[in-house]
Amino acid sequence: SISSGQDSGFLRSGFLPGKLYVVDSLNNLNKLTVCAEDSQHVLGGSNIRNQCLFVVTLILTLIVSLALVSFVIFLIIQTRNKMDQLSSRLISERKNIEELKKMNDFSFLVISLSYNSHQNIKV
Repeated sequence: SISSGQDSGFLRSGFLPGKLYVVDSLNNLNKLTVCAEDSQHVLGGSNIRNQCLFVVTLILTLIVSLALVSFVIFLIIQTRNKMDQLSSRLISERKNIEELKKMNDFSFLVISLSYNSHQNIKV
């Protein structure tokens, strides 16, 4: 099989499968030294620790992103509600202004009629 061929290749070249090696020089791979057993366990644990840290960081990033998106949606809804309130106030004020204009026109008409009637009496 392929894996047994690879294993025998490792053994023939002096490499042991599953071991970590330190390379002194890229040009001279014959100077490989096997790392101590303790460092291999530490590096393996470090790899698992790094993966857990990555997953926790990813989850926290997603939670923070979700919170920010929720806050932005909340602000958009609040802004729309405020704009609706402002729009309804403006419509109400426009109606009030039109009513005041009508009342002003009516009072001006009454005053001018009154003035004309006084003018007719004096003449």
